[in-house]
This record gives sequence, C-alpha cells and structure tokens, in this order.
Amino acid sequence: MKRTFFVFCIQALLILVGATSNSLAQSSQTFYVKAKLSPDNEVPAISGLNALGSGRVKITVNKDSSGAITSGVATFDVAFQFPGAVTLVGCHIHSAAVGENGNVVISSDLSATTYPDGKGSFSLTTPTLNSTAQIAALNGLITTPHLYYLNVHTSDNQGGAMRGQLTTETHFFKGYMLPGNQVPPLTDLNARASASVTLDVTRDSSGNITSGAVMFDVNYQFPPNITFVGLHIHSAGTGENGSVIIDSGLPSFTDPTGVGKITRIVSLPTSEAILSNLKAIIADPQRFYVNLHTSDNPAGAVRAQLNDANQLSSIPYSVDDAAFRSNLGIQNLTNIPGQVLAQVSGKDGDLYEKVISVSARGFVQLLNVNPSVGNEESEGAIKIHADQHVEAFVTMIENTTNFPNVIPLAASGYRLAIASVTNVGRFKSSLVVFNEGTGAANVELTARDRSGAVSGQKTITIEAGSMFTDPDILTAIGVASGYGPLEIRSTNGQPLSAMSRVYSVSDNRGSVFMGKEF
Repeated sequence: MKRTFFVFCIQALLILVGATSNSLAQSSQTFYVKAKLSPDNEVPAISGLNALGSGRVKITVNKDSSGAITSGVATFDVAFQFPGAVTLVGCHIHSAAVGENGNVVISSDLSATTYPDGKGSFSLTTPTLNSTAQIAALNGLITTPHLYYLNVHTSDNQGGAMRGQLTTETHFFKGYMLPGNQVPPLTDLNARASASVTLDVTRDSSGNITSGAVMFDVNYQFPPNITFVGLHIHSAGTGENGSVIIDSGLPSFTDPTGVGKITRIVSLPTSEAILSNLKAIIADPQRFYVNLHTSDNPAGAVRAQLNDANQLSSIPYSVDDAAFRSNLGIQNLTNIPGQVLAQVSGKDGDLYEKVISVSARGFVQLLNVNPSVGNEESEGAIKIHADQHVEAFVTMIENTTNFPNVIPLAASGYRLAIASVTNVGRFKSSLVVFNEGTGAANVELTARDRSGAVSGQKTITIEAGSMFTDPDILTAIGVASGYGPLEIRSTNGQPLSAMSRVYSVSDNRGSVFMGKEF
C-alpha cells in the first residue's frame, strides 16, 4: 500500500514538473498592424463614395518551445465616417497584395450594425485563432504584413466599401503651400494651402521597406470657382521642378467656394521605384515637394517642400492620487477619423494601454488616465501612437483647488535641459525622467547656477519603461538653496523624456517646464 502511494506521488510530481516545464517553454508576442481606409483602394475602386476610416489591429500570438505559433487572438479597433446613414456588415483581414482581391483570413465577427449619422467606431476581439489557416495568417502578418489588407463591408457595398493595405510604421510630414513656391513663381494668384502627409510603410527583417501607403490631407483657400486637376509628390529640391513620383489619384472637381479640404489615401504599388522613393523621402523629405494643380495652372498652383512634421509622442508624467487627477486630451488635426493607442507605463515599469477614437478634426478627453487604463500605481508616463497628425496633453488638476497644470507632448532624446529648477524659500521643483528605451538607462543629472557653474550632480539608474520622480530635485542632488538650469544626460544611449514642475509648498500651485533637447 505504501509502495503504491509512493509511486502515485512520483507520477503526480513528474506530471506537475512536465506541465510546469511546458508552461515555461511557451511564450507570447504582441504586435500591431494598421491601415488607413478608402473606397479608392477597393478593387475595382468605388467612385462617388465619400468615406474614410482608419484601423488598428492588436495581435497576440502564443508560441511553443520551438518558436512556432500555436494560437492567437486579434483585437480590431476601427473608426470611420460615411456621408450618411450606413450599415456595416463586416470587417476582415484579407490575404492579397495591393490591387488584388483575396480571401478572408481573420474576421472581426462584426455583426450588422447601423450608424444613423454615418460616423462611429468599434472595438472587437476575436475568439482564439488556432486553425491551420488562421495560424498561417498569423505567421504572414508577422513576416509579410503588406500582403494583407483590412476591409470594411457595408450593406450597399458588401464586397468592400473601404480598404487599406496593412502597415506597421508611420512617418509624418507637412508643408505650407504657396503660389510663390512654384518654379517660376506665380505672382498673380491669391491662394494657399496647408498639407499634412503621412507615409505608412512596412519593413522586412533586414529593415528594407517592402510596401507603403500615403495620405494627403490638404486644407486650401483659393478664389471661387476653382477647378482642381491633380495632387502629387514630386522629386526635386527648392527652386527646381521634378517629375511626379506619387500620384494621389485626385479626380478633377470644381469648388464654387474656393475653400475646402482634400483627403486622399493611396495604397502604393510595390515597385522598386516606389520603394526607393519612399526610402528617399524618409531620409531627406526636403528633396521632395507636394504640388496642387488647377485647370488655370496645370503645372502647379501652390507648392511646398516636404518637412519633417516632428510628431511628438511622449507625455512623461500623469498622476491620479489624493492630491491630483490627470486627464488626457487628444486633438485630431486631420480630416480622417483616427485611432490613437495610448500606452501608460507605471512607475514600476508595467505597461497598460487603451485605443482612443478621435473624430476627424475632433477632440477627446480620457478622464483619470491611470485608473482608466488599469494602472494601479498612482503615477504613469504616456506614449501616444497615432497614425495621423495629433496634438495631445495631460491636464494635471489639483483636487482641492481645481487648479490645472498642463503637461504637453515632450521631445525625447539623450541630452535634455530644464530651463530652471529651484528650492528657494517656499518654492520647490519636482523632476520626472521617463526611460523610453529598451534597456536600463544610466542618467546623469547636473544642476547649474545662473553663471553656468555646476552646483550639484547625481547619477541614477532607471529601468526600461520606468520613471524616476523626485518632489524636490535640487535638494536631492545636494543644492541647499538655489535656482538655475538642470541638464539630464543619458550616458548609455537610452532615450529619455522629462518634465519639472515648479510649485509653491504653501498652496501646491505651480507651472510646468518640459525637457528640451540640446
């Protein structure tokens, strides 16, 4: 009897050890694919439908000990706008390249839903994906996302109303378009336009661009009864004319008022010439210009060289505790509804996230940021991942007085400067440094007095995705009483963002200084 019980215990232990070993051998991976959606990208294109959208799909896969995918799950977050009432009947990922139609490989399981004003968003998570075909699609979305597209189907266009090839990386450009920028300049045309251009690309494992999509978002002001005949990106520097390398496909139309907007989304063919041009634009945008053509000026009416739009993405601090609450505000600067991924890193380095839909040219506010995303820590740093041009900020509100401090988007870099910190009299300066890198950051803090002389120094280590905070930074680095600049330097190549709040200890009111690259 004892021997039988002993053997049973050994077998049970072996089963437990084996189960634990298998569990430890498994791993998971999360990645995102995204698309800007247009009827023009359908095959064949749908003409006359004034609809736009954007989608972001979060995919988490499970892998066995050999690295093979065994299952996965996908969350579809899609925002859209149609000209009137619309009934959505499906949203899927299809397998096919630009200009081709393919089979559904992953379905969001969207059921028929009517939106009376044609605008809205939805978030849907699939059941577990584990069939042979689904696992093949998950592998493909990791290795060749450009061979898949996102498609939204409606009751009027059941084969697909708007679609876009999947991409993984976005670059932002802008330009202020004037007649005087044409070559030769146009001196008798009172017109102007502002252009926002985004390039969405995918890359292979070697970093080579494998596909791309472009969004032209133009707001124009011309004399009345203007007829537009084209919108392109050309290859040439300032003072030169160059050939068209990306055509928006803008159809000719007349605007009686002369004031309006043009938004065009184009999934680009994957020719060597296109891929080479995308690489060149990202490397040096000012070698290219965006040009809007009219019937009166078919060679170009208003033009601008492309410039890096410098879309910032970091808000290094938010807090929700007994003293303060923090609200996240996001403004969409474009004419397409957006899906913004807000990721909050807790002070302990844990990551939380939420996808936020923002209407075209609209604004949304997420109240009490940290608890809203599930961060149980009171403090957090925020990264904004947007697929179009946005503005964002955190309003940090003192709970007793409702006095707000606005924390804007901040630059990230390896050397940052805070214009002034203090610990004189009743005034103190706090400091937050957020490590945006993938490894621990070695950070050197240097305080200087008004003459530029070093008044105090401190070296700290910040774990990846975590943050350093101190309510009285000058005292912490050995300055008894003083004020002056503070320098923050990453000594091992991890990118940082930072902010400081100067405040009165008597009533907790203050103002914010952001870390600036230098």
